[in-house]
Amino acid sequence: QSDARDWDTGAAVKQLAATMRWREEHKVDQHRRPTQGLCGKDTSDWLSSRPDGHLVVGGVELWPALRQMVLGNHEGAWIFFGGPCMALGHDKQGRPIHLQRAGVASGKRMAEACAYFGREWQQAFMSRNIFFQELQAARMEDATQRFGHLVTQQVVIMDMAGMSFRPDQRALTIFRDFAGMMSRNYPETLYKQFIINAPRVFSAIWRIVRVWLDPNTREKVHVLGSTFAPTLLQHIDAHQLPVEYGGTSPYKFPVVKSIGEGEALWKAAVQEFNAPELLSETGWMAAPTPLG
Repeated sequence: QSDARDWDTGAAVKQLAATMRWREEHKVDQHRRPTQGLCGKDTSDWLSSRPDGHLVVGGVELWPALRQMVLGNHEGAWIFFGGPCMALGHDKQGRPIHLQRAGVASGKRMAEACAYFGREWQQAFMSRNIFFQELQAARMEDATQRFGHLVTQQVVIMDMAGMSFRPDQRALTIFRDFAGMMSRNYPETLYKQFIINAPRVFSAIWRIVRVWLDPNTREKVHVLGSTFAPTLLQHIDAHQLPVEYGGTSPYKFPVVKSIGEGEALWKAAVQEFNAPELLSETGWMAAPTPLG
């Protein structure tokens, strides 16, 4: 972690010790499943031969959390609240992509999420952010095996399309807390972050939130308008991106209008994942069946 403290070895050692204490205090390791079944290059071969369905489209895995993470009881709700937020595809160097539909998730949907989780809304959002960082870490480890070189960073695409002109102030609180948590506990794991479809109102918000990012991270953030595709394609092969993001993948982001629709989407993915023939073929552990 010395990069995160400008090559100050002493500071890096202190940060690492603090991170280990934080991980133990917050039971972070409970999010990850132990590696089992197909992984690495074998996963690539499986993805390329898998017919399109709820798990794979065009050779791109849609729900890697099913095989890599310990799942909770609110996955369907998070699909709705997040717009959905997806971990799918990789850049030209194998870095996993985290695609956030932040614009859709702003405003009214943000308020609904806070009401859903009640007094624990802030902790719920932080736990979800930690969950996604652990998922990305698991995908980095898998990518290291798949592509034959060390992968330790991720690419984040934050789509601001549909952003509310009056964003919920609680979203700024979450972003501030998340930025601090990332700097302390996941240093140097970001390769680049692309903020796309940013409306004019975002410029004012960006002036506020950019000061919460450390200088190294700030340099990795690129705020783009609606002509973002050429920039994304400099870093990501077209077949790894949906058409709406300038790629050629046939995957279309679902329009999820309620928690019920999010739950239905998640149940369909779990049902396909838990098919006996798939589990037998891959050696993966069955995912928990959603409640309801």
